[in-house]
Amino acid sequence: TVEGQANFKLGKGQLYINYNTAAFGTNINSAGGIEITYPEIEGYLLGKVITLPVYTTTGTGIADNSSSRISFAYQQSLSSGTMTDIVSSTPTKLFHIKMQYVNSLELPMVAFEDDESQVSNCRDQFETACGPFAPGFALADCSGGNAGVVFNDALFDSGGGTLSTDKNVVIDLLSVYPNPFNDILNIKLPRSFDGNTIKVDILDTRGRLIKSLTKDNINSNVTINEFSDFEDGSYLIEVTNQSKRLSLKQIIKKE
Repeated sequence: TVEGQANFKLGKGQLYINYNTAAFGTNINSAGGIEITYPEIEGYLLGKVITLPVYTTTGTGIADNSSSRISFAYQQSLSSGTMTDIVSSTPTKLFHIKMQYVNSLELPMVAFEDDESQVSNCRDQFETACGPFAPGFALADCSGGNAGVVFNDALFDSGGGTLSTDKNVVIDLLSVYPNPFNDILNIKLPRSFDGNTIKVDILDTRGRLIKSLTKDNINSNVTINEFSDFEDGSYLIEVTNQSKRLSLKQIIKKE
């Protein structure tokens, strides 16, 4: 949870995820280029089993929403009263996504779709768990007074995750400050990220490239002051050198 929201039990949900077709091709679900898993042994919430699976993707699962976007939906199988896992301010893994490159030299540009002009109501697709709410094992019944509560206008953060490839490319987390920022943004690089110059790509939240810069790497610090023509809002930033790629990080420009 964020911004002090109360803890809750998770009901059904759906996500839309954009990707760069130059990196992964088009319609990657139909092409067999994507796999979503959630093994319980690795702590994924969708893999939770209490005699029966708590969640199911039967009849929903992965679908090509467009040639450059997939949707992933899941349903609640067991009641809120059966569930033991609580969504709180401590991050919990929901599922693991694996995508097959057709060109690993291209930027992945993987980001949640939160623009409702592109996908209607894409920010209104998650609910708290429905009933029965009394403690004890029961199948989910979302009718009448047992219905869950819809999270309207949910916010998605496409930064902070790490990507890996089958090639020996090391990928580290990216640190930026201040964030939100005005016109100047500083990047702190891991010591393992060598090279005198680096490439910095700035993208919109749909993963579309806005500006590409070549910057000096001075003692693992990089300063970007090319934001004067940017509107206030959220962007993604990615840093690469010849052998490594730092994961996408969400940045917020604010006057």
